Amino acid sequence: MKRIDIVRLKMAKLFNPIIGEISIKTYFSYYGVVKNTAMFALYKKDENVLCLRQTKNTQNQLCGYPLLQEEKIKNYHIVPLAEINLQAWGKLITQIIQDIRQEKVDEKIEKKQAIRTLLSMNINMERMLHRNGIKTVKKLFALGPINTFVHLVKNGNEGSENLLYKLYSAINNIYVENIPESKKRELLKEADEALYKAGLRKRFNVE
Repeated sequence: MKRIDIVRLKMAKLFNPIIGEISIKTYFSYYGVVKNTAMFALYKKDENVLCLRQTKNTQNQLCGYPLLQEEKIKNYHIVPLAEINLQAWGKLITQIIQDIRQEKVDEKIEKKQAIRTLLSMNINMERMLHRNGIKTVKKLFALGPINTFVHLVKNGNEGSENLLYKLYSAINNIYVENIPESKKRELLKEADEALYKAGLRKRFNVE
């Protein structure tokens, strides 16, 4: 019998009573335990521990178990196999799987809402924002145009009027050419004040 089949039988005996049929796939030096595309655990043949995936709703329950310390594998806690049983772990494992599925849904939504799809944005603007730690539309909107502009300038990016207008355009869904001149002046003044407070030189000096 192949090694992966031996692992599959062992994991099925453990998990089938809890969550139904599972599948196994190779994952680096481990075997991934999968339920409906959600890989929720890692196992090495003949070891007496299992690595369970930490999710946002299960981190408190798993925090007492050590994290797997491997560079390419994050957020897996090492749990003794002997502790895992239907009564004690059924609800937790079900929650892990539900969370992983939701993460995948959220990732798909986020990809559809890429920064480059916003008004006045393109792939180059998106890459610049990514390099500066602003990787999602949600974060860009949370920061707002002024804070984003200051953040970019602080990190050594050129802070031009056009950049500020494009950020405002993207966040407020208005074409740059449709931003009223009074609003543009207001943005420039706000940006200068924010730059000054951040210890940076003013750039526009609008009266």
